Amino acid sequence: MKLTSMSICRVTLVLMAVWCVRPVYSQNFSGSSNPSTTIQLNTITTAVPFLMISGNARQMGMGDLGVVSSDQFVEIAFTSNAALLATGRRYVHAETNYTPWLRVLAQDINLLTNSVAWGIDETHAVGIYMKYFSLGDITFTNVDGNTIGNFNPREFMVQGNYAAQVGKGFSIGTSLKYVNSNLTGGINIGGTDTKPGQSVAGDLGLNYRGLKRLSETYVLGYSAGLGLNNLGSKMGYTNRNESDFLPMNMQLGVMLNLGVQLGKFRIENDLGYQITKLLVPTPPQYLKVANSQVDSLDINGSRIITAGKDPNVSVPAAIFQSFADAPGGSLEEWNEVMHHVGHELRMVINERFSWHLREGYFYEHETKGNRQFLSLGGGIGWMGFRLDLAYWVTLQERSPLEKTISVSLTYRARLGKIKKMRFPKIDPSDEKLELTEALFDGEKKEIDKK
Repeated sequence: MKLTSMSICRVTLVLMAVWCVRPVYSQNFSGSSNPSTTIQLNTITTAVPFLMISGNARQMGMGDLGVVSSDQFVEIAFTSNAALLATGRRYVHAETNYTPWLRVLAQDINLLTNSVAWGIDETHAVGIYMKYFSLGDITFTNVDGNTIGNFNPREFMVQGNYAAQVGKGFSIGTSLKYVNSNLTGGINIGGTDTKPGQSVAGDLGLNYRGLKRLSETYVLGYSAGLGLNNLGSKMGYTNRNESDFLPMNMQLGVMLNLGVQLGKFRIENDLGYQITKLLVPTPPQYLKVANSQVDSLDINGSRIITAGKDPNVSVPAAIFQSFADAPGGSLEEWNEVMHHVGHELRMVINERFSWHLREGYFYEHETKGNRQFLSLGGGIGWMGFRLDLAYWVTLQERSPLEKTISVSLTYRARLGKIKKMRFPKIDPSDEKLELTEALFDGEKKEIDKK
């Protein structure tokens, strides 16, 4: 890839890193000459959009739904809802993920993530999450086409999480992350010195889970979650007073779980729905010079806004402004909401072996990026280990997201005396064996030795 200026470099790489982005400027989408019947493209762009790519095969296999989840899948806490880390049980968790990205455009763009988590007790949990995004090899050229340098743009993020149970069924979580985006390697482009972009951000999550036993065989679970993610400082790539917002976003979702216990077999169905909205300003419409696409300027040299609001605001102002700043009014605001639907069917045998089938759907309005895809996924688990795969089927022709895949390997083990319940060491001289089953709220059960 050849780039001739810093602006082209940054825009090109950002558009490649995000899923599938259309131009930011307004355009007649329907071909009609009547402005009242045209659809105006007005895509929102941000810095480091790789933060919005989960890379988790289970989440990606369910329409990228992640703000709600069954409690055994704590890895989702690092990407969508920090509160999911607290499950009410002691556990250890480790996961690694690999996602080849935009393979229809390039063969060397990859996303790697790793996480570890520890449920300290029935109330508190902590975790560490790392994400690395490589955009392949880039060749920089000047306006004459001469090579001025080669570089492998890369971005990474390191994140620490904490979550706690704060009441029956309720949990709250937070995280702090450092983000680094090195797109040019410090190359001077067009007389402008460049530098890596850096930012510090945080997440806040809330979650509620409930359980209702319908019979001796059937159990109904339900949950709701809210995630506020990537809330942090703007990021710039030069010493000029130019910077972009992080992909701050709000996610809200609900999930139902129906479980059936048949002896040693347990069958569970998860069905969830989620909405996602970016918490950054929507580009306004600017006054154009007559018969051109050139922006008209006022006496101070500033562009004149004809609809919408000024996007050059502080981070706190941007979060609140994002709910009512679209130039198209309330309808455009609603079009900025992304929709996720996900389902998983899993069977657990004797608490040791499991298999999983997943499907999902993701929808983004055609004027806001037009990302629409079906997702398929599956997994197999054995003695705490689980291997998951995900595959996306795009609903547009020649989409950069076509044939996206993701692979995850996870290990999770519950801690405490529950292990002794499964594999008791019985001393023949003992009259009884007293065990504690962590799965049933620490209730002690006496098992007669036979």
